[in-house]
Amino acid sequence: MKFWKNLIKTHFIAAVLLAAAGLLAVGSMWKDSAIRDEMPHIVAGYSYLTEADYRVNPEHPPLIKELAALPLLFQNIYFPQNDPAWRDNVNDQWDLGDKFLYKYGNDADQMLFAGRIMMVLVFLLGGWVLYRFSEKIIRRRELALVALALFLFSPNLMAHGRFITTDMGATIFTIFALYAYYLYLERPNWGRFIWAGIVFGLAQLAKFNLFLLIPTFLVIAFLHGISTFRKGKIKIALQETGLSVAKAIGIMAIGYLLVGVWYEIHIWNMPIAVQHKLINESITDRDLGKLGFNTLLNNMTDISLLRPYAQYLLGFLMVSAHTTGGHTTYFFGEIGTHWPEYFVFAYFLKETIAAQILFYFAVMVFFTVLAFTILRRKFKLGIWVRENAVMIGYFFFALLVFIMSSMNRLQLGIRYILPVFPFLYLFIALMLWKFSQNFDFKKRLGYYWANIIILVGLLIWHFGSNVSVFPSYLPYFNEFIGGSKNGWKYMVDSNVDWGQDLIRLRDYADKNNIQTIKVDYFGGGNLDYYLGNRYESWGYNKMPSKGWFALSASAIQWNTLNPPQKGNYHWLTDNYQPVDMIGNSILIYHIPEE
Repeated sequence: MKFWKNLIKTHFIAAVLLAAAGLLAVGSMWKDSAIRDEMPHIVAGYSYLTEADYRVNPEHPPLIKELAALPLLFQNIYFPQNDPAWRDNVNDQWDLGDKFLYKYGNDADQMLFAGRIMMVLVFLLGGWVLYRFSEKIIRRRELALVALALFLFSPNLMAHGRFITTDMGATIFTIFALYAYYLYLERPNWGRFIWAGIVFGLAQLAKFNLFLLIPTFLVIAFLHGISTFRKGKIKIALQETGLSVAKAIGIMAIGYLLVGVWYEIHIWNMPIAVQHKLINESITDRDLGKLGFNTLLNNMTDISLLRPYAQYLLGFLMVSAHTTGGHTTYFFGEIGTHWPEYFVFAYFLKETIAAQILFYFAVMVFFTVLAFTILRRKFKLGIWVRENAVMIGYFFFALLVFIMSSMNRLQLGIRYILPVFPFLYLFIALMLWKFSQNFDFKKRLGYYWANIIILVGLLIWHFGSNVSVFPSYLPYFNEFIGGSKNGWKYMVDSNVDWGQDLIRLRDYADKNNIQTIKVDYFGGGNLDYYLGNRYESWGYNKMPSKGWFALSASAIQWNTLNPPQKGNYHWLTDNYQPVDMIGNSILIYHIPEE
């Protein structure tokens, strides 16, 4: 009876946390305009569902985009089939996305809001699965609630959990895939085996970087098998290891069968000639060309069984070329494409200080408990590895994500390492359990309650960091640099300014009766759609002027180091202070007419 009472109590608290996070997420996106990547994603997802044609945005798998587009099937929406951006071109995603949202009479705000609701549901479902996963790993439901609370109220996860992009999809489906594999290893049967394969396949359909689950599953399988080693029983251990690895390969094979079927459905109405054109126009990188990928993909396209995998590999190769080519961005007063320390600083400045304190404490507990266990000669490596195989695999995956993100040239925001965050929160909860096991403070009630108060205080601080920046979660920065208002001075793009505040700029202009404002905007919103004839398109290369200015933080910083002959904003930023800041992403300047 006590077990069921505790179960109901913790599940009820989890449900309250999920409901609170859902309300914050939905409430915060009410006035968010389209961010840069939403424009192609939403039109791509809608085209997959209605046209069964994968010519738009092949560089991302379809699942997340389709989930976002599902509610659009129940709206009265016009899809521009006869527009040249669809009819004649391949992957003309930016032009098509802009027209789909803003040029053909569709209600852009209603479409975006409906699609984002689906993203919030995915985010909340991910939180619930992390909670159940934590229960299994830790066996203490109240500590599973700690992992859930850290996940749900992370300003970074909530920011991206509301947008129609694949970043949060990758984060959530990593949790799904590892949890499904954990359940299979816990109690192997055919049902769990097939389910683990299906979820692995769904993860591959969420984001291409989840191919890192392949080595992760193999590492977990190897550890699970080799942990059976006993002195003098090496042959049995090798057999168990081989069988475990073979089962993992079988799970992944099911996943990639699902990928093939899914892609086959999505290219059903796409002419083969269009697929060939897409390949030839997309794989233009010299290195990829030298390796013969054009020829390989074109040959695969002509074989019906391989054609869906040709489309899948095309997207994978496009992303690979993108990550090696990179994007120019701003980082701590520099303009470039790569800094090895980028994501270290992104974590340090954009994760809440409360969560960081808990993480650093968890690391200390891990090494302390490990040292004590070894010194007491209670450490049994085989048992420890078998019990922690999935957590070790999760750590391996998180490390791979972090290292690869730090090595590539696509450093546009903390969003690229979001799949690391759930691992950190699960690790924190696990180490809190180890701490309570190895240091029994219940015998000294004063110490016990002091620790409880500190933990609760840190969780309240974490929650406070979230609500204090509502509704502007994307540009969240912690107190180390004075909060979100200063974030743009250190990093921009999707760390701060992805175009989410255009509607708020319109409202600001209305409130202050601004008839004309000069705008340099970065994002997925359309200035004509929201501002009509009340704006003048502006840029860093224009001569100094007077009046009202609305400048995206990214637009300012990307050009801050330009030489005078090319143009920059120093004439403005060096001589004037912004009179306001919208959503901590758009700076407002006013230079009165003389």
